[in-house]
Amino acid sequence: MQTGGSSLMDGIESPSARGQRGGGSAVSASRDPKAIAMAVGGALIFIVAIVLIVRAVGSVTAGVGDGSRIRVAIDSETGKVFKEFRIKDGETWPWKHPSTGRATLYPTEECYWTADGQAKLEPTHVLLNSIIGKDEKTICPDCGREVVAHNPMPPTDLLLKAAESFKR
Repeated sequence: MQTGGSSLMDGIESPSARGQRGGGSAVSASRDPKAIAMAVGGALIFIVAIVLIVRAVGSVTAGVGDGSRIRVAIDSETGKVFKEFRIKDGETWPWKHPSTGRATLYPTEECYWTADGQAKLEPTHVLLNSIIGKDEKTICPDCGREVVAHNPMPPTDLLLKAAESFKR
């Protein structure tokens, strides 16, 4: 029961009345300078994030590809070691020597042993005889041990001992 002539609908406007006055509609909110600035700022942040992600992913891929083309090479004629020899796409060894232009460079094997049976941190780079077609064993010129393909490292305890003496 209603008293005093009031209605349950008092204080509630119809959607058409609200739209005519412009209060609370999506159209009027989009004209608000703060809302426009926030939308533009949000869009810019989103674009910058996408650009940074694309650049990061692209640089990782390029870096891995470039890194896989750098090898340690040894000249089969002089024994000179090239610690960062860059291989071009499609090249196979023997690679061309940068100074002579002759194909005399080969991949190396690393030997981490010393002549007294200890380990060292800086390897001796060795050219395997099997790579250049010789049937004889490959002997490390520093330690006198046989060097093989995928030459095994010294035991961890010897490497740790070498690292400790290196720190001193």
